[in-house]
Amino acid sequence: MDRNRTLGMVVGGIAAVSLIVIVIAALTDEPITLDPDTPEGVVQAYVTAVADGDWAEAQSFFTADLAERCTVSDMASGRMDDVARVSIDDVSVSGQQAVVDVTVTHSSADDPLSTSTWDEGVTFVLTDEGGWVFDEISWPYFPCRWDEP
Repeated sequence: MDRNRTLGMVVGGIAAVSLIVIVIAALTDEPITLDPDTPEGVVQAYVTAVADGDWAEAQSFFTADLAERCTVSDMASGRMDDVARVSIDDVSVSGQQAVVDVTVTHSSADDPLSTSTWDEGVTFVLTDEGGWVFDEISWPYFPCRWDEP
Protein backbone atom coordinates (compact mmCIF):
# COMPACT_ATOMS: atom_id res chain seq x y z
CA MET A 1 0.00 0.00 0.00
CA ASP A 2 2.84 2.41 0.76
CA ARG A 3 4.31 1.73 -2.67
CA ASN A 4 1.02 2.69 -4.41
CA ARG A 5 0.69 5.76 -2.25
CA THR A 6 4.25 6.87 -3.06
CA LEU A 7 3.70 6.23 -6.76
CA GLY A 8 0.47 8.25 -6.63
CA MET A 9 2.24 11.14 -4.93
CA VAL A 10 5.04 11.10 -7.52
CA VAL A 11 2.59 11.05 -10.43
CA GLY A 12 0.49 13.77 -8.78
CA GLY A 13 3.60 15.90 -8.20
CA ILE A 14 4.67 15.55 -11.82
CA ALA A 15 1.18 16.50 -12.99
CA ALA A 16 1.14 19.55 -10.71
CA VAL A 17 4.57 20.72 -11.90
CA SER A 18 3.54 20.20 -15.53
CA LEU A 19 0.38 22.27 -14.99
CA ILE A 20 2.39 25.09 -13.40
CA VAL A 21 4.84 25.08 -16.34
CA ILE A 22 1.96 25.23 -18.85
CA VAL A 23 0.30 28.14 -17.01
CA ILE A 24 3.58 30.09 -16.78
CA ALA A 25 4.29 29.50 -20.48
CA ALA A 26 0.79 30.67 -21.42
CA LEU A 27 1.08 33.82 -19.32
CA THR A 28 4.50 34.78 -20.65
CA ASP A 29 3.82 33.99 -24.32
CA GLU A 30 4.56 37.23 -26.15
CA PRO A 31 2.95 37.90 -29.54
CA ILE A 32 5.24 38.07 -32.53
CA THR A 33 5.87 41.63 -33.68
CA LEU A 34 5.60 41.84 -37.45
CA ASP A 35 7.75 44.05 -39.67
CA PRO A 36 6.15 47.52 -39.52
CA ASP A 37 7.10 48.15 -43.16
CA THR A 38 4.79 45.39 -44.37
CA PRO A 39 1.00 45.54 -44.82
CA GLU A 40 0.48 42.89 -42.12
CA GLY A 41 2.81 44.79 -39.77
CA VAL A 42 0.77 47.96 -40.27
CA VAL A 43 -2.47 46.08 -39.59
CA GLN A 44 -0.96 44.65 -36.40
CA ALA A 45 0.27 48.06 -35.25
CA TYR A 46 -3.08 49.72 -36.07
CA VAL A 47 -5.16 47.10 -34.23
CA THR A 48 -2.77 47.27 -31.26
CA ALA A 49 -3.00 51.08 -31.14
CA VAL A 50 -6.81 50.96 -31.27
CA ALA A 51 -6.93 48.29 -28.55
CA ASP A 52 -4.62 50.44 -26.39
CA GLY A 53 -6.68 53.60 -27.02
CA ASP A 54 -3.63 55.29 -28.57
CA TRP A 55 -5.60 57.33 -31.09
CA ALA A 56 -2.68 59.43 -32.35
CA GLU A 57 -0.74 56.24 -33.11
CA ALA A 58 -3.77 54.66 -34.80
CA GLN A 59 -4.30 57.79 -36.89
CA SER A 60 -0.65 57.75 -37.97
CA PHE A 61 -1.59 54.82 -40.24
CA PHE A 62 -4.10 56.96 -42.19
CA THR A 63 -3.60 58.90 -45.40
CA ALA A 64 -3.59 62.68 -44.94
CA ASP A 65 -7.13 62.85 -46.38
CA LEU A 66 -8.46 60.21 -43.99
CA ALA A 67 -6.72 61.81 -41.01
CA GLU A 68 -8.41 65.10 -41.90
CA ARG A 69 -11.83 63.41 -42.08
CA CYS A 70 -11.28 61.33 -38.94
CA THR A 71 -9.55 63.32 -36.22
CA VAL A 72 -7.99 62.04 -33.01
CA SER A 73 -10.93 63.50 -31.05
CA ASP A 74 -13.37 61.68 -33.36
CA MET A 75 -11.50 58.47 -32.69
CA ALA A 76 -11.48 59.02 -28.92
CA SER A 77 -15.27 59.27 -28.93
CA GLY A 78 -15.82 55.93 -30.66
CA ARG A 79 -16.36 52.44 -29.27
CA MET A 80 -14.73 49.11 -30.01
CA ASP A 81 -16.04 45.57 -29.52
CA ASP A 82 -14.32 43.22 -27.10
CA VAL A 83 -11.71 41.24 -28.98
CA ALA A 84 -9.75 38.29 -27.65
CA ARG A 85 -7.46 37.72 -30.62
CA VAL A 86 -6.71 38.83 -34.18
CA SER A 87 -4.86 36.43 -36.47
CA ILE A 88 -3.66 37.10 -39.99
CA ASP A 89 -4.94 34.61 -42.55
CA ASP A 90 -3.72 35.96 -45.88
CA VAL A 91 -1.83 38.89 -47.39
CA SER A 92 -1.85 39.83 -51.04
CA VAL A 93 -0.08 42.77 -52.64
CA SER A 94 -0.82 44.05 -56.12
CA GLY A 95 1.01 47.21 -57.13
CA GLN A 96 0.16 50.03 -54.73
CA GLN A 97 -2.60 48.11 -52.93
CA ALA A 98 -2.47 45.38 -50.29
CA VAL A 99 -5.25 43.27 -48.89
CA VAL A 100 -4.83 41.69 -45.45
CA ASP A 101 -7.44 39.12 -44.40
CA VAL A 102 -7.70 38.39 -40.69
CA THR A 103 -9.82 36.36 -38.32
CA VAL A 104 -11.07 38.29 -35.32
CA THR A 105 -12.03 36.25 -32.28
CA HIS A 106 -14.54 38.14 -30.14
CA SER A 107 -15.09 37.38 -26.50
CA SER A 108 -18.01 37.91 -24.17
CA ALA A 109 -17.51 41.10 -22.14
CA ASP A 110 -20.46 40.36 -19.87
CA ASP A 111 -18.81 37.38 -18.19
CA PRO A 112 -15.01 37.47 -17.89
CA LEU A 113 -15.00 33.76 -16.98
CA SER A 114 -17.05 32.78 -20.00
CA THR A 115 -15.46 30.72 -22.73
CA SER A 116 -17.97 32.08 -25.24
CA THR A 117 -16.17 33.33 -28.35
CA TRP A 118 -17.03 33.77 -32.00
CA ASP A 119 -14.95 34.44 -35.10
CA GLU A 120 -15.40 37.07 -37.77
CA GLY A 121 -13.49 37.44 -41.02
CA VAL A 122 -12.29 40.98 -41.69
CA THR A 123 -10.44 42.47 -44.68
CA PHE A 124 -8.08 45.43 -44.41
CA VAL A 125 -7.16 47.34 -47.59
CA LEU A 126 -4.01 49.45 -47.54
CA THR A 127 -2.37 51.80 -50.03
CA ASP A 128 1.37 52.28 -50.52
CA GLU A 129 2.23 55.97 -50.20
CA GLY A 130 5.90 55.46 -49.41
CA GLY A 131 4.63 53.31 -46.54
CA TRP A 132 1.48 51.26 -46.09
CA VAL A 133 -1.53 53.31 -44.90
CA PHE A 134 -5.31 53.14 -44.81
CA ASP A 135 -7.31 55.46 -47.08
CA GLU A 136 -10.57 54.25 -45.51
CA ILE A 137 -11.08 53.55 -41.84
CA SER A 138 -10.99 49.86 -41.14
CA TRP A 139 -12.45 47.55 -38.58
CA PRO A 140 -12.31 47.18 -35.58
CA TYR A 141 -13.21 50.73 -35.06
CA PHE A 142 -15.65 53.03 -36.87
CA PRO A 143 -15.78 56.31 -34.95
CA CYS A 144 -16.03 58.80 -37.81
CA ARG A 145 -19.09 60.01 -39.68
CA TRP A 146 -18.89 59.76 -43.44
CA ASP A 147 -21.97 61.82 -44.32
CA GLU A 148 -20.12 65.06 -43.72
CA PRO A 149 -18.23 66.67 -46.61
